[in-house]
Amino acid sequence: MNDNLINKNFKIAVIENNDFNIYNYNNSPTFYDDVELYLSDYINFIDVNIDNFMTNLIKITNMNNDDLGNSDIIYYDDTYIYELSYVTFTNKNIKKNIISSELFYNKIIYGQTIIKKTNISNDIFVNESVDINDILNIIQKKNNHIGIVINTNGSIDNFFYHDNPLDWVTDSNYFKNLSYHEFELYNKIFVFIIETIPHDNNINNFATFLYKTKNIYGKVYMIVREKQDHKNYYICDNNYIDIDKNIFFDIIKILLYNKDIIKLNEVLEDNIYYIIKLYKKNYNAYKYDNIGLPQIHENISKINANIINKKSSLNKQSN
Repeated sequence: MNDNLINKNFKIAVIENNDFNIYNYNNSPTFYDDVELYLSDYINFIDVNIDNFMTNLIKITNMNNDDLGNSDIIYYDDTYIYELSYVTFTNKNIKKNIISSELFYNKIIYGQTIIKKTNISNDIFVNESVDINDILNIIQKKNNHIGIVINTNGSIDNFFYHDNPLDWVTDSNYFKNLSYHEFELYNKIFVFIIETIPHDNNINNFATFLYKTKNIYGKVYMIVREKQDHKNYYICDNNYIDIDKNIFFDIIKILLYNKDIIKLNEVLEDNIYYIIKLYKKNYNAYKYDNIGLPQIHENISKINANIINKKSSLNKQSN
């Protein structure tokens, strides 16, 4: 990635050793004000440039020849990626860095760390300055997630959750009627939460189209998470990423109207938001931009109608 970076001055975030648990403040009505106040005790922002960045990284993280340096992406969208640089120390007497640990999927991180921000919106990547709002945004995105509800009539609704995609379910009987089913797409794990015995016995065309191998009936809740241990990244099962109805619509159009696979460099090939953005910019899937969701649903219904009798149902009962 460095070959494509523009040489410019920018700020990095330096996170000092700390034992501050961000999520102790989850239930506070002033969560972000509280967190911002305490973060200022442990996070500093310093000026660097592309020429002295590595020198600063080694100095700040106290890396020596016996230690392993790491830089991993902790958050991304279609415009920015944020990388956490840290050291896997051979000396276990180094203090923990709890803030960095919580930003990085709760993997235990030791010593001082660095966060670097890169703009990926153009073909040439640009280092940009990190500020406290970036850190707060990452915390917010890691604590609050968006999933979708796929209805049998083709309508799509967003729903919101925290650590558990079903934390909003209060009816124990309804909870027992739900089951998880996973499949992989764009190096992500897509999760369908379906009603085992559906209240609505109509075929769910969008869900059936995506799942491919089984017919699916009734309402479907869909969430997306990172693929565990992909490329040796430390990924836990509940590292969810947002998918809303607009992103879902884009994915459906790409799958329906364009079968090409975009070839991306290693840094971007896991960034589903960037993949969608690139399709919009360069690929003919988006000559269908004037087609609305009802028409897309009708087209998929016709596709499913030709193969529906050849597949079994994912639900226990559909009649």
